[in-house]
Amino acid sequence: MRPGDSRSKGRIFVSIVSHGHDDLLPLLLDDLAKQPRDMIQRVLITHNLPPARRLNSPALKPHMVMVDEWVNSSAQGFSSNHNSALKMLDRQLGLEANDWFLVVNPDIRLNDESLVKLGLRTDRQSGIVAPLVLSNTGHPSDAARDLPTPMNLIHRYMFRRRNSESPIWFAGMFLAIRVACWRELAGFDESYFLYCEDVDFCLRARIAGWPLRHETQSTVSHQAQRASHYSIQHFLWHAQSLLRLWSSSSYRSVKALSSARHHRI
Repeated sequence: MRPGDSRSKGRIFVSIVSHGHDDLLPLLLDDLAKQPRDMIQRVLITHNLPPARRLNSPALKPHMVMVDEWVNSSAQGFSSNHNSALKMLDRQLGLEANDWFLVVNPDIRLNDESLVKLGLRTDRQSGIVAPLVLSNTGHPSDAARDLPTPMNLIHRYMFRRRNSESPIWFAGMFLAIRVACWRELAGFDESYFLYCEDVDFCLRARIAGWPLRHETQSTVSHQAQRASHYSIQHFLWHAQSLLRLWSSSSYRSVKALSSARHHRI
């Protein structure tokens, strides 16, 4: 039975992975602390690189939500870090199917109503929910995207084609994932490294029948730090992940469904 049949209100747990973002973490924690009382149950920060200093902040004030910090012994990828975070939270707190797992980048900023307007506590169906992500200039960013076919990528980078009106997937800087969906899909695919984990997860959720909801009434802002635009190594990792994605059964299945829908229209 899927959680859509349950009347319980899902709890919210937050996973943040820091890659030396010591200056950004206090700002994000302040934003989380301003969300309505009892919305957030626990925050887990994974330091993928040793921090210059620990936060030494046991709770989000004024609501005293616990903040746990974990320092990796060696750097891990996006999938491994967030999968480990949810497993740790599950072991410690016993997560329920209707709970929500928020994947949040350190360079995300929330306003006071970001979580309320996301509507997680009244959502009985969605597997993944994403807000409207704004750039640091206040304009909509490209976080809700079409299927990353070679042609769509050319349009995106050459012609600056941005947010899709009917997005196929959401970028992983801010994702709300129902725990039941995460469990059914066995989490993020750790064979991807740093890129396309979010695409793959959204595609697999669609195939499994989980609705994806883009809640544009809820907004967050993002100071994008796209290393693949500037680093040869990150560009190569990005290219390798795209090749892996294009050869996957989930990509082929969603592409076939999208093509069939387009022809019917």
